[in-house]
Amino acid sequence: MKSMFFYIALSCASALLSLPVTADDDNTGDLFSYAYLGYANFNLDFDSSEYDLEMDGFTLTLGQEFTENIALETTLYHATDKFNSGSTKVKLEGFSASITPVLYADISKYYSVYGKAGLAYGRASEKLGSSPKISDDEFTVIYGIGLSITTGSKRAYALRIGYDIYDGDDIEADLFTISAGMKF
Repeated sequence: MKSMFFYIALSCASALLSLPVTADDDNTGDLFSYAYLGYANFNLDFDSSEYDLEMDGFTLTLGQEFTENIALETTLYHATDKFNSGSTKVKLEGFSASITPVLYADISKYYSVYGKAGLAYGRASEKLGSSPKISDDEFTVIYGIGLSITTGSKRAYALRIGYDIYDGDDIEADLFTISAGMKF
């Protein structure tokens, strides 16, 4: 029940972040919302698992700029993997939802680097054959760095490459992402 409340709250925050915001007269330009969808590679370690959880999945990021260099974004990560270990079927799953402030630094008209740190909820689970599912979940810190490549205009298509670290007590994950999106 507690996690369902979190998902609903995160969905509401995502919807609010996607509303367009315009700059006031003192600012040099418009401020934009943005959305990215892409590939995520998880290297996941959680206390209850006996397997190395390297999985491929997807990432969805929604954000809102507040200044030209500061934004707030929410990101969802999800990955699953199924394989056989001897005669045992193994199903692994990882999920994370985060909300982070993001700082951007422009390198040129087309490139910018970013750093972010915030809060995340993560869940990792493992199912071995007909045994009950084993899972861990927790709230913790997530932080990351990355590179954003745009088409040059503020209302732009963009490619984003990132590396995030989910640093929990029971769950730890390194997340490599590559996403495509746009500002609107």
